[in-house]
Amino acid sequence: MDFDRVQAEWVLGRFPKDQLPEVAAQAMVAGFEGPFILDLVGYAAPSLHRLTAAVVEGAFREMGRPPLTELQAALRLARDVALRILAKQTSCVAGVDEIYCLVGRWEDADRPLALRNFSEVFSLEDVDRPEGFDQRVVELCRELLAE
Repeated sequence: MDFDRVQAEWVLGRFPKDQLPEVAAQAMVAGFEGPFILDLVGYAAPSLHRLTAAVVEGAFREMGRPPLTELQAALRLARDVALRILAKQTSCVAGVDEIYCLVGRWEDADRPLALRNFSEVFSLEDVDRPEGFDQRVVELCRELLAE
């Protein structure tokens, strides 16, 4: 299980709360332990409404993951998209759209440089995409992963 991805999705409100006990169980299988992980494993559907962010964040800390800001979480997930683009598991167009959904709410000045560079391709419509669009997206993905 990719605990870094799960944490990033949790921080952005994209990870289903009802799957968190399974994440904690997988963490235990991977050798992590601590009171927050044990607490999180014990939640079931009837008690999930009582699950607090402090428990979840404590479990991530016990897994060796420092707290993430929303921008750090979006950057983590954007890097995953870049890897999929480079592996040709997703198209450049779909990948750019996905990265925009992750980081589009922040102004360029607030984004890391490698994400700021994506701004040039975020707003291009299908008819506006230049001939070298895919090549430029690949270059941007490499820059993002190198940062």
